[in-house]
This record gives sequence, structure tokens and C-alpha cells, in this order.
Amino acid sequence: MKTKITTLIQGQRNNPSWYLPALLLIIWTLDSLFSIFFTGFRSVDWALLTSLAIKLLILSLNSFFLYRLFLKEDSRWYKKAKTYAGYFIVFVYVFYNLPRMSWEMSGLINDTVYTRLWIASFVSTLLPTLFYLSLWYPPFQKAWGVYISKAEQKELRRQQKEKRIKRPLKTAIWENVDAVLQSIIIVIILQHFIFQLYVIPTESMVPTYLIKDRTLVTKFQSGPAIPLTKWRLPVLSKPERGDIVVFQSPEYTHKTLARRVFQQFIYYITLTMVDIDRDDNGMPRKRFIVKRLVGEPGEKLMMIDDTLYVKRQGTDFVPLEEDKTYSHVDLYAQPERIREKIEYMPLDASTRQMLDYWDAYKSNADIRGLSLELEQLWDSLRRDLESFNPSDVEYLENNLIGQMLQRGNNPEDLLEEIHIRLESIGLKAFQYADSYRYDILLLLDALTGDGSDLEDYVQGGIDSANSSTENEFKESSKKLNLIFKVQQVRRLQLFADFVQERATPAEISSSVDFASAQQDAEELFRYLTEFYDNRNFPPIPEERDAYIPRGSYFLMGDNRYNSLDFRHSHTGRSLSSLDKDDRVSIMYFSLLDPYLLESKNILGKAVATFWPPGRIGLTR
Repeated sequence: MKTKITTLIQGQRNNPSWYLPALLLIIWTLDSLFSIFFTGFRSVDWALLTSLAIKLLILSLNSFFLYRLFLKEDSRWYKKAKTYAGYFIVFVYVFYNLPRMSWEMSGLINDTVYTRLWIASFVSTLLPTLFYLSLWYPPFQKAWGVYISKAEQKELRRQQKEKRIKRPLKTAIWENVDAVLQSIIIVIILQHFIFQLYVIPTESMVPTYLIKDRTLVTKFQSGPAIPLTKWRLPVLSKPERGDIVVFQSPEYTHKTLARRVFQQFIYYITLTMVDIDRDDNGMPRKRFIVKRLVGEPGEKLMMIDDTLYVKRQGTDFVPLEEDKTYSHVDLYAQPERIREKIEYMPLDASTRQMLDYWDAYKSNADIRGLSLELEQLWDSLRRDLESFNPSDVEYLENNLIGQMLQRGNNPEDLLEEIHIRLESIGLKAFQYADSYRYDILLLLDALTGDGSDLEDYVQGGIDSANSSTENEFKESSKKLNLIFKVQQVRRLQLFADFVQERATPAEISSSVDFASAQQDAEELFRYLTEFYDNRNFPPIPEERDAYIPRGSYFLMGDNRYNSLDFRHSHTGRSLSSLDKDDRVSIMYFSLLDPYLLESKNILGKAVATFWPPGRIGLTR
């Protein structure tokens, strides 16, 4: 048989196809040698050493196959050479790129060198690819005597089945391993370029997605990334409003090169079930996020009390009606089969009534009317404070403060504690949103001090009312700031009346007016600190004549009260004023800091729920 093949080979040497694979293997070998010096040695680390080891291995194996196939003309090594070339296409691309990626993360190369090194690795990958394809070339297979037509393959399988010919155990094992490895490569290619499964980690998209739902995401239309680079393929179709997109968090950074490469590899082959990239607490780092696209290029957005408004050039802000079809706030009204799977319910029916009450209160009020009301309340309170005598102050100190606050009978120490706490964050006594807890102490402070803090607090709101409001969001925030101040001064007036009437703590606690004032204060505090940042955001982009630029989008979660998204700062809460025009505005710790997502971070579009079985279906 060997003599027959040798004679056949010698008879085919005049055929150019005989020399093509040999030539490609020689070029691949020389490229592997030259690439050692072309890549350079900017930093000697594990990435470079691993790359060098692979290149030396390729030099050895290529030399071996050159010797066996084209010098010894041993056809038994033909199939092994084809398998070797097929797998090393992947090896060459991955390991030749490791030094470039490592040096990029360390800031050792610029964009020009980055591009040059990638082109070199791409050419190096192209050579084993061409060698592999040449081994499939029928004229070359015929020259080796290994070409078998489809009809002959079918007949061979039939004969093996009839004669019950068993394959050697070693062959059977390798064929199974080969099938598994090829499946892994196909799975990785499909997930990187065509579609991928993602696990939903949070409840930000309830009820569209629940925690641990697995969603199918198409990626080909979004311009998948060229593997192991910062570049992407051309975008085939742009996302539209209402699309649910998966994107890489703009704040995500790879901690190490090993995690950058192997985390993605393991993530792919386990169909996103295993994520080795974890934070210091052992939790998966937030790399892939699912949100709904609500703002497109050429638009300006803002939200007031759950209503999303959109503005385009030459128009005014108008409610975006489409948003109401996928935004969800009253999860308590969802069907039982959904409610029982929700871990955190942001509000219930009574809380909704509270929000609706203050929404209506704010909506029906006007800035001028609130300013006049504040001014009138302040005039009345100021006259009362001026009429207070030492016995009033003594009664306030000795009979009310300790018992009302249940913190002992040393008002001076309590006031000092409050001042220190507020001054540490740069605030005056009345500014912070939770000051209703210390109304009675603040009244004492106004009586025993010079009263300037309280006067500035009131006057700041009155002065702000005379400034212009550029948009509805600013007007709404200004109203809420004034409502806080009106309620604050009204409560102080109530306590002043209690002091003058020598009311006891028991009488104060049983007072309907006191109970109503306390309820209003507590509700306003919740209205601002628990819900405001999830129901409102200022215009984005912020500049008056700016609109969302081309290639940028605005996204939010469907579960509006339990979603950290593009409305919110990714660095945490910071002290923020409710009314920027009020020098002594109500302050609270806010997450509001709207920003945009660049299209380069979008990975694909979620089109269906794949798991669990009861939730399988197309995504809306």
C-alpha cells in the first residue's frame, strides 16, 4: 500500500497542488520564528513567556510535519497534520495576542504599536488557516491517495457496519475528545458573533425579567467585538426605542489579563453559568447589564413623578406615551404568579396613595403661592419668637425637649450634637431633609441664638421663587423645596403655640394638629429620600441646546423603583440640593447624575426568555 501511495505521489509532483501545503507550512514556520523578534520585549511577563513557548512549540511541530509529510512522504501523518493545523489556528490567535494585550493594559504601547502588533498576529493566524484549508483541497488529497468521495464514504461505513469492525480504543477516545473540542470552539464562535445566553442578576427589569431568568441575546447586528481587541465589526442595525439591550458596564475594567481572557472563555463554554470574575466579597462583578433603551440620538429626556418626557429640536417636552407600556412601578398590582417571585417590593398600595397625594399637592401648587404662604408663616412665627420671654424658653428646655425627644434633659448637648453632625457635611441647622426629627430643638436654637439660620433658610426659598425656571423639572424641584420649607415653618409655629399654651408632652402627642404635621413631615422625607431619585431626573443632555448625540443612548430598567441605571451616579450618593437657585436649599443624599451609553458598549439585543420553562417566550 505504501509503495502504491509513493508511486502515486511521485506521479503527482508535477501538479502544483502538491507544493502548495508544503510552501504554506514553510512560510508559517518562518513567520513563527520572525514573530519572536518582531513582537519585541517591552515587558517580560507571563504573557510574553507563554507566547514565546507557543511559538517555539509551533517551530518544533511544523519542522516535524515538514519532515514526515514532505521529506519522508509518510501519508499516515496527513490526518494528524490537518487536526494539528485546525486547533493551532485558535492557539496562534490567542497566544500571539497575549503580549499586546498585556502591554496595552500596562500602558506600554500606543495605538500605532497596538494596531501593528494585532495585524502581525492576524497574519500569523491566517497562515495556519491557509495551510489547514489546503489540506482539504481535493487535488492535494488525491495526490496523497487519501481522497474519498461521498459515495465511497457511505459505502465504507456500510461495510464497517456489516462486518462489525470496531475502531481501536485510542481512536475512539480521540474522536470523542476531538468532537468535544470542536463543539467548544463552535459554541464560542456562535456566542461571540451570533447569539448568547445571559443570566439576569437583579430585579431591575421586573416583570419583564426575574432574577435568574436566562435571556437569548442576538449579537451579530450590533457589531460584535473583534476577539481580544478593542475594535468592533460594522453595526448592521442600530437599536431602537423599546429594545432591551445587553451592554458592558462603562465602569467595568479588567483587573488582570488572565481574567480578561479566561473569564470570557469560561463564561462562553458554560453558557454564562460560571463567572470567575468576582469582587473582594466573592460576588460576580457587574460586567454585563440588561436595560431597556428609552432615549435615542436627537432627543432630550427628563422625568417628573414617573412620567418620562421627550423633546426634539424645535419642539417642547411632551410625555413619551410609549414608555408607559414597559415601565413598571406598582409591582404590588402584578398577578400573583409574578408577585410571589419578586424578592423586593418597593412600595404597596398605601405608599402609592402617599406618593399620589404629594404629586397632586405639588402639581396643584404654584411657586408664587408657596412663596407667599412661606412668607406669611414666617412673619407670624417671627412675631411669636420675638414675644417669647425667659419663662417660655425655660419651659421649652426643662419640660418639653427631654421628654419629647427621649434623649435626656440636656438641650445644649443635643443642639451641639446636631450642629456638629450638620457642619461636618457643610449644612445649616434647618437644611437637611430629616430636620423634622429635631423641630423642637431647632425652635430652641432660634430662640437662644441670633435666629439668622432660620431667617436665611426662609429667605433663601422666597428669593429662589423669583428666579426663572428653565424647564418643568426645575419648576417641580423648586416647588418641592418650598413645600418642605412651608411644612417646616408650620411645625415650628405649632411648637411655638404649644410652648405659649404650656402644653404638656402628653397633650402635644394627642394633638390632631401635631399628629398631622408629623405625618406630613415623615411622608415628605420618604417622598424625597426613598423615591425621588427613581421617579425624577433632570434634562439629559443638561445643556439647553444639546441633544443626545449620534451613537449614544439612554437606558433604564423596567422596574423603575429598583433599578440603578443611567439616571444614577455609579460612584454612589452625594449631598445634593433640591433647588439649585436656593442658597439654603433642602439637601439630601442623591444618586441623580444622568449620563449616556455609547454604542460601542452595546453587545446585543435581548429577544427571548430561554429559561425557566414557565417563562419561555419572546421578549416585549
